[in-house]
Amino acid sequence: MSGASAPAHNWSRRPSDCESARADWSKEHVLEADTARTLRPDNVKYVKCAGERGLHQSPHRINDFSRKLRTTFPTSESMLRTVAPVMQLIRPSTAPGWELARTMPGVTGPFGFFDPLNICPEDEMDVKLWREAELMHCRVSMMAAAGFLVQEKFHPIFPDVDGPAAFQLDQIPVPEQALLLLLPIFQSEIARAKKGWMEPDYSSDAAAQGSIRTLRKDYMPGDLGFDPLGLKPTSPAEFKEMQNKELNNGRLAMIAVAGMVGQELATGSVL
Repeated sequence: MSGASAPAHNWSRRPSDCESARADWSKEHVLEADTARTLRPDNVKYVKCAGERGLHQSPHRINDFSRKLRTTFPTSESMLRTVAPVMQLIRPSTAPGWELARTMPGVTGPFGFFDPLNICPEDEMDVKLWREAELMHCRVSMMAAAGFLVQEKFHPIFPDVDGPAAFQLDQIPVPEQALLLLLPIFQSEIARAKKGWMEPDYSSDAAAQGSIRTLRKDYMPGDLGFDPLGLKPTSPAEFKEMQNKELNNGRLAMIAVAGMVGQELATGSVL
């Protein structure tokens, strides 16, 4: 490779902080025969600048840049270690929360562990809190999806209410709302909090930090002990399969309820 010059590149859009590297790179750099696998030290600045430039692009673009860099400039392992910290993604590959999330129910096909926005918490307790919230929204949405379809045709408790289900609550007087609707919701939420959440302890800052917004250690998210028909499987494999079904149907119900409400708000008519 002796006597070979660097290929021409268009640096018109390169960041201004790489000006000196651009000036150096415009010169010819001769690679000696005995160091054909090593870039000269004054090229390191160029590579790091290019790597920083790649961080502002998508991971696919970063990978493409890395592949082209390896092909165009035969580098040694030490040189690659210099570039790697600049070009690696900000998020590391593992964390306790991510490992727990990958083993929890709900990781099913066709997507598997689906987290395209990288918002999965790193802490295990936060993952459990998110799963608790997801399950509660799943269950409410499944009841709401069925309720939208039923209560527009059949609502014996409030026979004078009619029209789209999204507007029916506005037609119910406030006292009836409080006694027949809100009070049962309050009671069920208080019972759920006592079942799965730790009692807040304000005796000290450390005690408050360890008890506020914290699930009990022996509590499985969503397991309220409510199984009046005895449908809970005894086999761990069958139990996980039922959990997967609940989560998948609940996620679909959340999307469905959002669509139902949006349609009735847009059209002003029943489904």
